Amino acid sequence: MKRREFLKSMASMVAGPFFYNPESENKSVKITFGGDVCLSSPQRKPNHDNFESVMENLKNKEGNQIMYSYCFNEMQDIFNDSDLVMVNLECPITESKDLLPKKFNFKANPDYVNILKIAGIDIVTLANNHIMDFSSKGVEDTTDLLDSVGIGYVGAGTNLERARIPKILNIKGFDFGFLGYSRIGPSSIFASSSRAGTANLDEKIYCEDIIELRKQVDFLIVNVHWGVERDFYPADYQKHHGRNFIDYGADVVIGHHPHVVQPIEKYKDGLIFYSLGNFMFGGNSTRSLNSITETFTPTLSFSSQDINYRISPIRITSHEKPYQPFEHNNPERITKLLSV
Repeated sequence: MKRREFLKSMASMVAGPFFYNPESENKSVKITFGGDVCLSSPQRKPNHDNFESVMENLKNKEGNQIMYSYCFNEMQDIFNDSDLVMVNLECPITESKDLLPKKFNFKANPDYVNILKIAGIDIVTLANNHIMDFSSKGVEDTTDLLDSVGIGYVGAGTNLERARIPKILNIKGFDFGFLGYSRIGPSSIFASSSRAGTANLDEKIYCEDIIELRKQVDFLIVNVHWGVERDFYPADYQKHHGRNFIDYGADVVIGHHPHVVQPIEKYKDGLIFYSLGNFMFGGNSTRSLNSITETFTPTLSFSSQDINYRISPIRITSHEKPYQPFEHNNPERITKLLSV
């Protein structure tokens, strides 16, 4: 499909009847997806306004519970109205000091797992280019902590076999299957038979995984880390793999990594969200940058008849509400970005 034709289909998609069908809501399962979540600032760039400093100040002034609930406080109405919430956790939660040699390394204080738990986040994808920032120990610590608080995960593990393990959840009588893959390297962070890491975006691998999981579930969701940072348009390989996912049996594809939103495509009977953008990213939203991020969270309604969705436009500002996504006051702007 040529670029002009693709953009035309995106514009009609955002405004079209597939966008939201309120009549099916009462008989459906609602799942809200969030974009990139990083509970950390870059390890080599400390400053008084970084994520850890803001959290520590909240803890000292207001106590642990206020600190835990701060980041997603403005999202609680959306989360509470959902049967399940899933995000891309783009940092290990660990005390490991085994730092990989790269430009940006992130790791979250183990106590911050409570931020996810108290927010009501039920499952995360770990298939991204930062989960291995502190080597295999970081991955092991993260999965252990998530297990300890009952948060599910996909997309990374102590070896490739474990990184490919799907998460199957039964919600209101429907079986949902989740998978996670990453295209973004370096290659040393991809899991192998003897090495921890992420599940690589390899067609042979995901074809096998999707076909097998399809036999076990009513709905199948693939999370994928791909694309070019700050690019509002999906690369050709994203469209290729995204449509492959649907062809092999996925119902929904949720994309991350560009840190900005990319279009939504209805392909055959499936939905491809090429990029949700940042959601709560501690790595680049310090007050000193005076940054503004415009993004969205989709809430999908799954029923025996169809899959519908609605979007909640989100705004993140470093000077107004640092590290706290909140409702966008100009939702039309997000609609335009989704049809770029």
